[in-house]
Amino acid sequence: MKNLDNYEQVSSQIEYAAKRFLFLKEHWRWKTLPRKKRQQKLKALLCAPLADFSIVYTLYFRWKWVDIFQKVMLPTNATVLEIGAGASDMIPKALYQYSNVASYITVNMNQALAKQQLRKTRAMKHNIQIIADDANNIQQHLHGKQVDCLVFEHSCNDILQTFLAEQYGIDTTNSEWFSILPDMIRLINEQYESGTFEQSLKELFMHLLNACLCVLKPGGLLVISHYMFQMDLDWGYNPSLWEDMLLLIKPWLLQVTELAEEQVSGLDPQWWLVMRKV
Repeated sequence: MKNLDNYEQVSSQIEYAAKRFLFLKEHWRWKTLPRKKRQQKLKALLCAPLADFSIVYTLYFRWKWVDIFQKVMLPTNATVLEIGAGASDMIPKALYQYSNVASYITVNMNQALAKQQLRKTRAMKHNIQIIADDANNIQQHLHGKQVDCLVFEHSCNDILQTFLAEQYGIDTTNSEWFSILPDMIRLINEQYESGTFEQSLKELFMHLLNACLCVLKPGGLLVISHYMFQMDLDWGYNPSLWEDMLLLIKPWLLQVTELAEEQVSGLDPQWWLVMRKV
């Protein structure tokens, strides 16, 4: 696997980042983890598929997202729309660390995952809105409002898998996610290995993206991240597909005339894509 980041650079700054980006209880968890153990977990996080969702994982990715918001000069009163968040609280908490007057919106059809995310973010003081619908219908819910940033935080694979699952009659709205994940992995592997990945998925993905771009302000940002989970590899995910997921869909996005790729220092194009609506 290609490294997520430069270990030496990250390790030299991570103690400062812990003080800056962790909440009080999180920082206590950080401090109770021996320094040597923190460094070992950091090296594993950056150099191998993710298998440990520890406080080191939380800190590293929250730090990266805040750093991106700073480098692209996201307005402090920004509205961020996340697609495919599932139960993750990574973006709302990173956004809060960036600015406590920013607003967060996500669209989530899976009821169980939406409830988990709501529980994790209930104590957050900034404006959080979870919409129970298909992201293709986002315009109907925003009523003319536009957002400053559109985020796909490790969700492109989930979105593509969902498209295939629905074609094969798998209920992705009411099912427990991990109970259907092995079948979704099998389906997306079949498309990749048979050479029909783009033919089966590009049009569906681009339809969803274009629906979301309709609510993104001119000059607004699209940020996509990807990384690998060891569990998915253990369940049979094709290693090449899993590692190169973002590189496979990037050519689709480069064809969108109203988007221009933006280079942000510190982001490896294997794992990150930043584009601005022109």
